[in-house]
Order: sequence, then C-alpha cells, then structure tokens
Amino acid sequence: MGSSREAAASHVHTFQPYIVPGLLQTADYAARVFSMFQIPYAEGDVAAAVAGRLNRQTALQRGGRFEFLVTESALRWCPIPRRLFVAQLERIHQVSTFESVSIGVIPLDTAAVAAIPHGFVIYGEDDDAYVTVETVHADVEVTEPSDVALYQDQWTHLGRMAVFGDAARQFVAALAARFSGGDQ
Repeated sequence: MGSSREAAASHVHTFQPYIVPGLLQTADYAARVFSMFQIPYAEGDVAAAVAGRLNRQTALQRGGRFEFLVTESALRWCPIPRRLFVAQLERIHQVSTFESVSIGVIPLDTAAVAAIPHGFVIYGEDDDAYVTVETVHADVEVTEPSDVALYQDQWTHLGRMAVFGDAARQFVAALAARFSGGDQ
C-alpha cells in the first residue's frame, strides 16, 4: 500500500520521533523492527515484509520530492548490533545526498516549539494532501482538510527545530562515529 502512495504523490513528508522511517531503513534494521511487532509472523513473512519495504525505497529515485524529519532519539534507538546500526546511519547519510530527498534532524537539545507523540506521513500538497498515522493496531488515514492542515502546520513547526543539509549529514556522521566503538 505504501509503495503506491509514494509513487502517486508528488511530495511526501515523513516525521518520525522514535524510529528510522521505513524509506530509510536497511534490511537488517527493518527485519529487526518487523520481528519486534506483537503480531506473530508466519515463517518467511518477515523476509517478505523486509523485501516490500526495500522495494518501496526505489521511489526515492523515481521522481517526486521526499522530505524527512527525524528526531535524534529515533537516530539513537539501536535495535540491532552496533556495527549494523552504523551501516543504518551511513544509509541515512547516503540517501540525504539524493537530489529528491531532504533529511532534517531534530537534535535533543533544540528548544521545542512542537510536541508530536507519533509519526505521520503527509502525501501530496495543498488540496490533494492526506495524512497517514501508523498505530499499533491500524494505519489511520486523515483526509478532512482541517485535520490535514493541522499536520501541515505541525510539520512547519517541527521543521523549525531541525538541522538540514550538511549540518544534518554531520550530525548523522557524528552519531555513526559514536556507535562504531564496538558491538552490542
């Protein structure tokens, strides 16, 4: 479902406060995240879910614009061995150089101007925009224009807290350097 949304939208805004967004995940990170769900997977289902997630990442180079806001906490949550987590951070650094991608990092020591307890994705812009919110039990789709506008406004506030471009890449590289000090 996400793949068709990403392919159809000219602009995708993803905010994630607690986990690396799926479009930026490595296979190892994604596999660990899927294995942590409380819903038991049948044999082979985790591998299929990971393959689907990685397939969605091709959208990052097929057109459209992808903007990510990720908190430092999400970039520090380490569900895989450190050496694999360093590869995850390096993947984020690499994707941040794609022409169609912007990655903003919200450092923990930034003065907060917004508090959002959950991640969300805004697909499209202006009148055709809608929002998805992933919860434990289901994905919620927000289409009411006033509610979509609320998320768009929160996106703007969150963006004011973030560092972008070279500053974001330096931030991610510094985290990778800290994590490269051994395996868990």
